[in-house]
This record gives sequence, structure tokens and C-alpha cells, in this order.
Amino acid sequence: MRYMPLLLISAGNALALTAYTGPRQYAIGTTLSEPDIIEPGWQVDRFCGLFDCEDRTDNVTFSHNIIRNHHKSLLLGGGTKEADRDRGKMRFTIFGNYFNGSASRYPTMRFGSFDIFYNIYEARNDKPPRFNDAGQAHRREALGSTPLDAVFQYHLGVYNQSRVRVQDSVLIQHGASRMFPPASS
Repeated sequence: MRYMPLLLISAGNALALTAYTGPRQYAIGTTLSEPDIIEPGWQVDRFCGLFDCEDRTDNVTFSHNIIRNHHKSLLLGGGTKEADRDRGKMRFTIFGNYFNGSASRYPTMRFGSFDIFYNIYEARNDKPPRFNDAGQAHRREALGSTPLDAVFQYHLGVYNQSRVRVQDSVLIQHGASRMFPPASS
């Protein structure tokens, strides 16, 4: 797939792009986005992920793409049940991409080797901090108080037995931090 803007529309819980058991795959110059045509906000996610790779996928280059407006954007590697199939494979190069406006998985990386460089990660969060003061930072927020819409969670998720090298990327965060209260003046 090369230089192909995609408007991804589907009903149900499907994946937008999926790679299974394939060597030497490229996603270059695409735009992957969750269209907001049914109702505003994050109430409807028509895809489980915008780009997911698992089951011995190997030597994948993901470059010069725009990824935006989705809850879970990229998942690279299967779950623990698929670990034996993925271990020793799952090599990815992710460079020169612009990630904007999604809640998580830029990407989540499992059981593989990942070279990530020259990317721009941009997120906005206008929700209040999770903790009242720095002394509570070690306690987790109760699940019942988590907002229903998808607020920003994380850019890079490193999972089991992954080797990750990140360099020369820019992270831009607008709005409030979800972990730390504002500094007192």
C-alpha cells in the first residue's frame, strides 16, 4: 500500500488494515482516520484498530503516514496466546509519521523489535488530573470514574518481550496532564 488516502467506513468492530503472517510489508503515505459521520466524539469506534499486525508478520515498514482520531490506533503483535508465533519475528520500522488526536497505541508493541524515529506525536487532553496531589500519584483511579469518551492515554505502549528503540521524535501535549496536578504558583 503506497500513497493511498483512506477514508475508513464500516459497521461493527472491524479492523481497518490488518497484516497476518506476511513478510516485507509496507504502509507508506496513507491517511488512516476514524470518520466522525455518525455522532460526534468518541462514542462510536467503527474499528478495533486502524492498523494491526500479528501472527508472524515480519519486516514491516510504516512510514510517512497520518494517523488520527481513533481510540486505539496501531497494535503490533498478538496477545500472550500468540506469543510463540510472534517471538523472533515482528520486526518493524516506524518513521516519519504524524500521529494526532487518538487516545492510545501509537503503537502498542508486543513480542517484537521496533525502530521508531522521526515521528510527531500530538495529543490534547482537557480532562482534570487523575490525582489531587503528588502524594496520591501511586494510587490508581477507580474504573468507575473513568470518562466514557476516549481521553488521551499514551503514545508508545511497550508490552511483553519487546525490544524498542525510539529516537529523534517529537511529543506535543496540549491541555492538562492526567498524571500530575498543575504546579502551584
